Amino acid sequence: MVVTFRPIPGEHGRYGDLTFELGSLHLRASTYYYALDHFVPGQDDAAAIRRSLTELLRQWLERLTAQPDGATLYLPYHYADLETGVIVVTRDQDFVHVHPGTSDLQGVATYPTNLDDFDERLDPSGVEVDEVGVRVPRAELLATLKTSLDAIASAT
Repeated sequence: MVVTFRPIPGEHGRYGDLTFELGSLHLRASTYYYALDHFVPGQDDAAAIRRSLTELLRQWLERLTAQPDGATLYLPYHYADLETGVIVVTRDQDFVHVHPGTSDLQGVATYPTNLDDFDERLDPSGVEVDEVGVRVPRAELLATLKTSLDAIASAT
């Protein structure tokens, strides 16, 4: 999954946008809550957003690497006042099925870098999963996510 951060003003406010792309799946998210992440030191600026996103992606990689066959993960990416956008990943041997979804967990209830808290609060029955998704080799998802993580972490 290629993840990019554009620290420029966007329609979501002065913080810019995140994009998540994998095959035909293209998602976009506001960075507002990334800038407010209390677990990341620094001001609410592009550098703070980058640190928050880097930590979130690191935790995604940990979970995806350890994901057992048949298991489903809910990876948050878009934090909003009344909901959280999630990427739903189900492992099928050497492949993964990836679908966007929306959780009824309020984005203000958790922080991007505190994935353990998100996991504890998330009720999977409160997630609406989009029918449209992609099936890709698991190794491809892990490799592109690692490349994105490295690029975002090393950006200035």
